[in-house]
Amino acid sequence: MNKNSTAFGAPGKTKTGNAIEMWTFAHQLQRIAQGKTLRIITDQAATSHWSCDGLATANDTETRDPGIGCWFVDLPSKNFPAGASIVFTVRWPEGWAGEDFQVVIAESKPTKNIL
Repeated sequence: MNKNSTAFGAPGKTKTGNAIEMWTFAHQLQRIAQGKTLRIITDQAATSHWSCDGLATANDTETRDPGIGCWFVDLPSKNFPAGASIVFTVRWPEGWAGEDFQVVIAESKPTKNIL
């Protein structure tokens, strides 16, 4: 292998990163890069009650069941400015989570070429 090749044989491969950031009750993200999708994962069917404008308006989005023992809802951040916060809580059939959670949208960083 020459010095310009990667382990996969593609010289100058561009690092793209993930388009989705995952939030769970065990892994509570504090921030995501602008443009990424915030995926809220729960262990049962639920509704995500969320806002990105300080609760001036709110949205209710049902989780989806992919058939693998967890449920999720995706909240895109591409339409929200850097510095905004996604504030949300979760409602299960038996009641509310009992607290609000917040994830700040950070300015996205440009991708880098790796060699």
